[in-house]
Amino acid sequence: MMVANTMFAFLLCLCLLSDTGFAERSTNDGGQCLVGLVVNQALQLQQYENQLQQQASQLQQQESKLQELTDQLQRLTRKLKAMESTVERNAAGLMVLNNATKPKQVAFSARYSKSQTYISVGKSGTLKYDTVVTNIGNRFSPSTGIFTAPYAGVYTFYASLRSSNTHGYIVLGIFKSSTQLVMLTADGKGDLWDRGNGFVTTHLDAGEQAYVRHIGGDTHLETGGLTTFSGVLVAAD
Repeated sequence: MMVANTMFAFLLCLCLLSDTGFAERSTNDGGQCLVGLVVNQALQLQQYENQLQQQASQLQQQESKLQELTDQLQRLTRKLKAMESTVERNAAGLMVLNNATKPKQVAFSARYSKSQTYISVGKSGTLKYDTVVTNIGNRFSPSTGIFTAPYAGVYTFYASLRSSNTHGYIVLGIFKSSTQLVMLTADGKGDLWDRGNGFVTTHLDAGEQAYVRHIGGDTHLETGGLTTFSGVLVAAD
């Protein structure tokens, strides 16, 4: 700006000199035209400098707006992250709540197949039922005949048997761990097609087991749907 003003003043003085001293000595029109051209270029230079200053001011304003937008974007980004964290915490809390309020369902029912008319369970042997009818919770093992409680709570168990008509009486028991809870017996030889059953309600801790085991008498019993073992979770702790 100062350069343009200085140049403009110089050219103005030059123009005045041309009107006085030079005019007295010469009336050269070509010289006056040259001075006018230089003065016109100085004016254009001044206009360009003014335009540059305006553009610089506009650029500074745009940079200021850009900085404001950048700050707003950063604030929004922080808010979005905070909202995402809140959503994640709420989702985790909702999952815990759903798991806490979701009913715990455990039930099973097993029996022997009809491939044989009778089998020997062996003395003090655990009955291994080869056909699973229901196994909600998948805690009954047909390979061992043992049910393992997934939750602590009150359970109900039922067992039935039919003894063989060609063998003596047989006695079975429903056990919790090593404790006998109830006994069931039948004597098919003395009473054809005799059946026995047992029903019990008990509390199991998580991981405790229940099963049917031979207690006494003969070891033979009828297979098929006549000899069964079932259990259900009544209420979890």
